[in-house]
Amino acid sequence: MEEEQQKQGPSFKERLWVIGIALVVVSILVPGYLDLRRRSLNASCLSNMREMSSALRTYMLDWDETLPLAYYTDKQRNNKLVTWPMLIGGYLDAKRFYCPADPARQEPPYIDPDSDAKKHVSYGFFLPASGVRPSRLPASGSQLAVIADSDPKGLNTHPLPDIPAEQQALFLGFDTPDNRSDKGARYVQRLAVFSRGGKWDNYRDLRTRHGNTINTLFADGHVGEVPASVIAVQRDSKGNVLSPWSAYLPQAEGY
Repeated sequence: MEEEQQKQGPSFKERLWVIGIALVVVSILVPGYLDLRRRSLNASCLSNMREMSSALRTYMLDWDETLPLAYYTDKQRNNKLVTWPMLIGGYLDAKRFYCPADPARQEPPYIDPDSDAKKHVSYGFFLPASGVRPSRLPASGSQLAVIADSDPKGLNTHPLPDIPAEQQALFLGFDTPDNRSDKGARYVQRLAVFSRGGKWDNYRDLRTRHGNTINTLFADGHVGEVPASVIAVQRDSKGNVLSPWSAYLPQAEGY
């Protein structure tokens, strides 16, 4: 009889205790693991942006201390589209253009200068910074964003506090399929530009690929994390998006 009882193993209650303890352990370990993973991905993204900052500084040494254009069409190359990753790509590893937390590799792409292949970029260039010379900006551009980590599902940065209105600016696109300011655009997606008294969504509930902040590279070269937010589009009487939203095109159409 004693041998049979020993072979029966743990009782039902004992199994429940084991399962309960296991669930408690999992509930403690999983959030901790996810937080560590998020921190690791965020650190890798910030490392990418620091490398891009170094690439920008080197580029500017070669081009009269001027930031690259966001994009332009090169008339000498049959109107070839030239984008900012192509302009600074020779100064850093192309892998730095991809954020490890980026869930998609579809938009926005850049064009390889030597082929028609499209390559994914996880970061967006702030268009009003296109072709700007940071030394001529207040505080040498320490509050002007140049490049920001972007995500189709992660939205926008709240205008930075205590900064002149003309510098409260980040911009990557609208909530339309082609990211342009057509009549269907309701608000700016990914990053905000210039608070103009529009209606704000509840930015405290927004989440980006790194939680609730967006990694940003500023014109003076430093990298920081900016809180997420959304801004409504402002329009004139004809329905056109008011400036600076309309500043979608780069400063130069062609060279």
